[in-house]
Formats: sequence, C-alpha cells, structure tokens
Amino acid sequence: MSDRKREGAKGGRRPKALGRRAGRTVSLRTVGDCSYEFRHPRCVQEREDDIQEVREMLAHEEFELAEDELRWLLQDCPDFMAAHVLLGRIAEEEHRLDLARAHYGYAFEIGCKALAGRAPGRLDHRRPANRPWFEAAAGLLRCLVALGEHDKASDVLNTVAQWDPTVRLNEL
Repeated sequence: MSDRKREGAKGGRRPKALGRRAGRTVSLRTVGDCSYEFRHPRCVQEREDDIQEVREMLAHEEFELAEDELRWLLQDCPDFMAAHVLLGRIAEEEHRLDLARAHYGYAFEIGCKALAGRAPGRLDHRRPANRPWFEAAAGLLRCLVALGEHDKASDVLNTVAQWDPTVRLNEL
C-alpha cells in the first residue's frame, strides 16, 4: 500500500483514534412514529471517504488491498458495520464461508445489540443508515444456508421480519 494511501486519500492524516468508548458503538434513534434508524459511531462517519475508496478497490478487483484497508479501518472502529459487510463479501467471494459468516454475523449482532430492549417498531431497510445491518443479515443468511445451519438462518429471518417485514433479503 502506498504511503499516500496510508496517510489518507487527501494526503492528510487519518482521523485520530477515539477513546475506547467515545462515539464507538452503534445506537438507535427515533425517526418518526415507531420508526428507528441506526446512529453509527463518529468513527464510522469520519471514515466515509475511506469506505468509498474500498468500494472502488473492490470494483477494480483489488481484493487483497481492500481487505487490508478494511482491517485497518476496523482497528480503531470495531463497530463499523459496513466494513464487516465488505469483509464478509470478500470472504464469501473466495468461498471462505466460515469467515464470511463471522463478519456478517458480527455486523448483524452489532445492530441487534442496538435494537435490544426497544419497543417493536419499524427499521426501514431503505434508509441508508440501516442498510449495512440488512446487508449483513442477507449475507449471514446466505452463509448459514450454504453451511446447512437452517435453524440459525430461520432465527435471522425472524429477527429481520420483526423490524421490517417488507424487506426481501435475497434482493440485497
């Protein structure tokens, strides 16, 4: 990876590492009558340009470089759901289903923790902030089915349906 890449896309410094707790966990906010949206940690917001660069790397099939960048991004921002989803996709493409299941599952659990204890409501899959959780669920479901873990796959489907019964995971 080039020095410029390590320093950041704009040639500046990378965002400072945040404290262990400050702005590092996913939470939920109300966005209407019984509707919710994930509020991603500040570290995710600060790394939006980096995740776009990773998507470009993947579009150019630079999988190893993208994987290295994603792992680097997760060092200081472990609740970066979109980064876990992209790592899951890379692993799934390479037929490393156990690893893909782990990344998708971790991102899915991050969202489930934020949802825990909330009154049932709607978590619209079309909202950009909610998209990584639904993409994680779709990837996790594919892996669980491929690995023959049908009971766990059913649990994922039931959890997702509880929050957005209109989503079609096979379309994500």
